[in-house]
Amino acid sequence: WEAQNSGASISLNDIYFPDPTNGYAAGTGNGLTTFNSGSNWTLFGAPIAGSICNSTFFTDFITGYFGAAFTGSSVIYKTINGGTSFTVSHLGSDVNYNSIFFPTASIGYAVSENGKILKTTNAGENWVYQISGTTSKISSVYFVNTSIGFAASQSGIVLFTVNGGGTWNTVFTGVPFNLSSICFTNAFTGYAVGQAGTIIKTTNAGVNWVTQTSTHSHDLYDVDFENALTGYLCGDNGLILRTVNGGTNWIQQPTPSNNNLRSIIFLDVNYGFACGANGTILKTTDGGGEPISVQNISTEIPSGYNLSQNYPNPFNPVTKIQFSLPVSSFVTIKVFSLSGSEIQTL
Repeated sequence: WEAQNSGASISLNDIYFPDPTNGYAAGTGNGLTTFNSGSNWTLFGAPIAGSICNSTFFTDFITGYFGAAFTGSSVIYKTINGGTSFTVSHLGSDVNYNSIFFPTASIGYAVSENGKILKTTNAGENWVYQISGTTSKISSVYFVNTSIGFAASQSGIVLFTVNGGGTWNTVFTGVPFNLSSICFTNAFTGYAVGQAGTIIKTTNAGVNWVTQTSTHSHDLYDVDFENALTGYLCGDNGLILRTVNGGTNWIQQPTPSNNNLRSIIFLDVNYGFACGANGTILKTTDGGGEPISVQNISTEIPSGYNLSQNYPNPFNPVTKIQFSLPVSSFVTIKVFSLSGSEIQTL
């Protein structure tokens, strides 16, 4: 992962690339756009400037939407020229719109802080409220096709529909934590992430959910899968995890930032972006590089605790750290610089 120069210090809450070249980021107080794969980013003018933008989605490289709030109102802005200008697609009193998703160019959904779900069937000309069955915050919405969709909410609640939002059903996933993002690889298999390192998976269209092993207790904010096996998620303190086996194992990747990461998107298994606090934008073209991983080197139970010298030392960019424990336990290893600054928590 490499840091991009966003030229901004605002918190970036969502990032979307409709193609490898053109990208957009929604932030607190403004938004950003790039037309050269992230090499340069440009702040928007009004009305995006001055708005608290939580979400963005583009149906092609110039047509897109921003969910925002300003002066007590919630608004969905639309652009048809890559952000040169915006029109008000919807004006409401729903606090803010946390997620926008379009399964087609004309059919789209938006979800809000106060449990509202909106739908458009004419590319944002009109938005109609749907009955969600909740007044709690809905953080994320995802549609597999024009009929089957899912939304992540508070206290482990997932909403699902099989008729384009005509009816939304509620499922308690079994976890007590608030969910922040949801993503499906097909109509049956999906993932959601949330507070305290929560990662859950379903293989039966959201009817049942199983908790996946997470070695971190950081809050997780976004998850994105590129195929049935390969997915990425991001969270607090610059955390990015990757799986290549459908979530059986999640492996941490080294990143150049300790800022909270709020959104992650991949266009294929190697090419992706993440964004977060203080204008942070990260980019990878190799799937995040070599992961931070643990390998067993012996089946013999050690007689005591031991932490060996890392090798090679000095190193760039890879080193190995051998340790042994006489009992099975979760382990945290922290890497410090010569000046005493913490560089990475493993």
